[in-house]
Amino acid sequence: MGEILFHIFLLGIVAVFGISSTNINTARATDPMGPSGFPIIILTFIGILLIVSLVKAVKKYREEKTKMEITKTGLKRIILLLLSLAGFALVTPKIGFIISIFVLFILMFNIMGQTGFKSIILGLGSATAIILLFVVVLSVPLPRGLGIFKELSYLIY
Repeated sequence: MGEILFHIFLLGIVAVFGISSTNINTARATDPMGPSGFPIIILTFIGILLIVSLVKAVKKYREEKTKMEITKTGLKRIILLLLSLAGFALVTPKIGFIISIFVLFILMFNIMGQTGFKSIILGLGSATAIILLFVVVLSVPLPRGLGIFKELSYLIY
């Protein structure tokens, strides 16, 4: 049922963006499609794919006889993951993005059951990939932190 609701939510977002893209000012457009043509085409394509996926999800939901239930450990993991994300948002301005994303990934891997040296390697690799993506490829300035954390971030990027 959650998958169906998520599809409906996404269709709503696509509809809102579709309506917004029709209101783009086309006064100085030289292209016959105008500046709103490309977003409308992409959003239409996304909407069609979402409808197809929604139909498949409804068929799958009707065929399933058993209900999926959230176990206590699953609920505990969800709450811990949400708390770790909230903690990440709170400490990132103070200790900077580099250290906080590394700690977040290791913590999330441990919550999901991956422990030991493998979680450290996965955390380090994931954090490095995210930092390279945002800093090098997208040129997004990340929070540097305060004091020594700020100086550390200047050494890295």
